[in-house]
Amino acid sequence: MKLYAHYVFSLGLTVALFSALSSALASPFPQELLIPALVMLLVLSILTNRLIDFLGHELRGGYVSRSPRTHTWARAGILGTVIACAVAVAFPLLYAAMINGDATIHDAFVLPYYLKIFLAYFPFLGFMGGEAHVFLDAFTERGVFRKRRGKWQRQAWAHFGYDSPVANGIASVAGVVMLAVGVIYLL
Repeated sequence: MKLYAHYVFSLGLTVALFSALSSALASPFPQELLIPALVMLLVLSILTNRLIDFLGHELRGGYVSRSPRTHTWARAGILGTVIACAVAVAFPLLYAAMINGDATIHDAFVLPYYLKIFLAYFPFLGFMGGEAHVFLDAFTERGVFRKRRGKWQRQAWAHFGYDSPVANGIASVAGVVMLAVGVIYLL
């Protein structure tokens, strides 16, 4: 799949999951925190998908090919979780700097309650962002990797081309729909 389809799909999925998780809170998610939350999820989506492709693609015979370094179910989820934890650690400092103009370690931990809840969900959302990448790649020509009897095997559910407008369009539309539903539910 094209990288933009990965971005849109994983952003939509993480926003929809966050809205479902936040519905368990006693009061609705504050609208003034919606934009910072969406920006963080966008950053997570871009970083996760970029790193999965950067670390997991290699040049073989003049062609770009996937490797099992990141294009497995477990490794993509772990990489997404690690990226989410890094973003969750950096965000409080950036948020404090935006609000106060000067960030100290103390200011970073004085966050609104809902942002603390959001950051608690973040590793799970990162995991799901990594899994979304592998999910979409499983529908392409060469699929993703799984280990079977000690050897890496490719697993493909469909054999769409990487540049297929149909597959990329379906993934993008699904992502936009999940994004819209998630945002509407948060409002």
